[in-house]
Amino acid sequence: DHIEVIPNGLDCAPEGVVPYRPPYPYLLFLGSRNPRKNLKGMLEAFRCYRHKYPDDPHHLVIVGGDKEIFREVDTTRDKQHVEWLGYVDDRQKWSVLAGAKGLLLASFLEGFGLPIGEALLMGKPVMASDIPVFREIYGEAIDVYVDPYDIEDMARGMGQLLQNSTHSVTPDPVKADI
Repeated sequence: DHIEVIPNGLDCAPEGVVPYRPPYPYLLFLGSRNPRKNLKGMLEAFRCYRHKYPDDPHHLVIVGGDKEIFREVDTTRDKQHVEWLGYVDDRQKWSVLAGAKGLLLASFLEGFGLPIGEALLMGKPVMASDIPVFREIYGEAIDVYVDPYDIEDMARGMGQLLQNSTHSVTPDPVKADI
């Protein structure tokens, strides 16, 4: 007769995480190559963004599992401004997240969107799909909502994220120095 909804919890970054610092600033995609994550669309949108802003130094760093079942995305095509890190352990994940200028998650379908919560814990701006689950869970904490079916809108969202990375979530002061 009585239903309770208990949202997922999130871990904080481990103490002493050193931010990943390649020789360029980057946006981060954190997730598997499962088609529902829309990595293929994200790559097309990033190409579109780079075409509009060829002098922008930002790269796209992709972190996530590489299981055979999800290999619809060709990892050999985008080499110049895309770095494929593949699977990383938990400490490396927090390191890459700590060094990112922002998180991109334009999934078609999600259950919770843990990478968004993790990015918000780190004080990172987020561009995410305008889907009901993200609106319900994260609301105004997400900086830029985009249509995951619209490449131009996602490219616009990347630019907006980089230009206005003002954020309504304050990072935990204990973790802010990572």
